[in-house]
Amino acid sequence: MRNWQWFVIIATLSALWITFVEEEPSKLEVFLIGSALLWLVILEVAEKGKLNIDRHAILLIIKTERGKRLIFKIAGHVRFWRAVGYPVALVGIAGTLFMVGMLILGLYFLFVERIDLLQPKPLVPGYTIPFWYGIIGLISVLVVHELAHGIIATAERISIKSLGVALVGVLPVGAFVEPDEDELKNSSWLSQLRVYSAGSAANLLVAFLVTLAIPFYISAVFETSGGGVQIIDVVEGSPASQVLEKGMVIKKIQDEAIDTIEDFYRVVMELRPGERISIVTDRGSFDLVTASREDNPERGFIGVRPFFPVKDEFRHYFGLVLPLVIFYSLYWIALLNQAIGFVNLAPLHLGIAATDGHHIFRLILEKFLAASDAERLSAYVSTAMVLILLFSIFKPSFLMAGG
Repeated sequence: MRNWQWFVIIATLSALWITFVEEEPSKLEVFLIGSALLWLVILEVAEKGKLNIDRHAILLIIKTERGKRLIFKIAGHVRFWRAVGYPVALVGIAGTLFMVGMLILGLYFLFVERIDLLQPKPLVPGYTIPFWYGIIGLISVLVVHELAHGIIATAERISIKSLGVALVGVLPVGAFVEPDEDELKNSSWLSQLRVYSAGSAANLLVAFLVTLAIPFYISAVFETSGGGVQIIDVVEGSPASQVLEKGMVIKKIQDEAIDTIEDFYRVVMELRPGERISIVTDRGSFDLVTASREDNPERGFIGVRPFFPVKDEFRHYFGLVLPLVIFYSLYWIALLNQAIGFVNLAPLHLGIAATDGHHIFRLILEKFLAASDAERLSAYVSTAMVLILLFSIFKPSFLMAGG
């Protein structure tokens, strides 16, 4: 059966299910249905020869030569990029050794201290991280990472064969700039180190710059010097859901002035379940009865998420939503570039793919060992690092129970 026929069948069955069984499908159901349909569309486009795709079960590797011209243009200032390559290489070495130390330390705390120090979790937009902000953050990570690889490789006179993205289902799990492997292996030790270090160094630089920019953005767009806190989200089914609305500015709770977010949380921390409270906003005064928090039944729960109020001049032109969208986009861009930048410096070999940290660690070992011995030892270390992560994911409850 052709892909388009499966598309019609799944779309029809999904529509019938939503219409007659679940009038309000969950976010997970919508995501799974949409993913299945998009998967079929990608395969159909690939079959028509409009996409260069290698398929490995649910892993799709999409290759293209688009973007090479941009990389060649940026990399034209060879002296500049080779000079940049020195601090980039230092970041690669320091970051890889740091991640090796952190993983070993995490293993010690897990088995000896019975503390799960690492607590890794997959980054799945819409499941473990917000969907659209996660997509924006991951796109920034992939573009910055692979563009940096391509620029440094070109500056080092290493040919680029193709660019592409790897998808598990429809989720982007990686992007790549595919250099000529023979040219890369035959290049100097320092050239290889620069190329492998470039992606994570660029991610960490972006994270650093965006983190620096966020406070300036907040002070420019939001009112941080007092005047209440603005409700940016109301939890469905909470005590506030029938009383308060998104966009309201909370001025007082129980006659306690709320000038800053710190004031809000200080007052809310003292609330108890079943307590009738008065909340004064810029749209009037409202009463509600607190519920109990799921994570701490002894504490009261209102059901609002506060943030700094948008300044009047920005709110007049851009409303409430856009300034917050920009803030959270910046937040997730910084967070994901930092997290993935460091993770990619860990020496991990996953069978079909290896992190840049794996290659950097091999190059470090080559300074002390023969190339063949360095290759073998780096493979052992990378396998051990993967096992440490797996222990941290699946073992903590067993270890805690035995401790």
